[in-house]
Amino acid sequence: MRWRSSWAPTTFPADLAERYGYVNRVLPDGELEDFVDGFAHRIAGFDRTAVRETKSLVDAVTEPPVEEFDAALSAFFRTSGRPENAHRVERLLKAGLQKPDGVERDLGRRIGTPPGP
Repeated sequence: MRWRSSWAPTTFPADLAERYGYVNRVLPDGELEDFVDGFAHRIAGFDRTAVRETKSLVDAVTEPPVEEFDAALSAFFRTSGRPENAHRVERLLKAGLQKPDGVERDLGRRIGTPPGP
């Protein structure tokens, strides 16, 4: 079990991420599907109006304003698309970037790793 922080893109063991307070619960892979199914069934049994209003309250305090998405996406493309980063992007794509079993499982370390000979 691993978890990656977007602030410091380092892979943490799940139990450490839980101790740091980055996540509030850690489940072994073999228990995840049953947990999610049970959780979804429980929520499906709640009053729909209560669920909708609760979601809107959570969104109000946790979701950034829509206006911020464009600026964040623009900053990402502006910085990642610089010619100075082309070799990094190429190396990451060759290593499996954007593939489930590729480099993204260890992205923080791999971004900073100098290219090999």
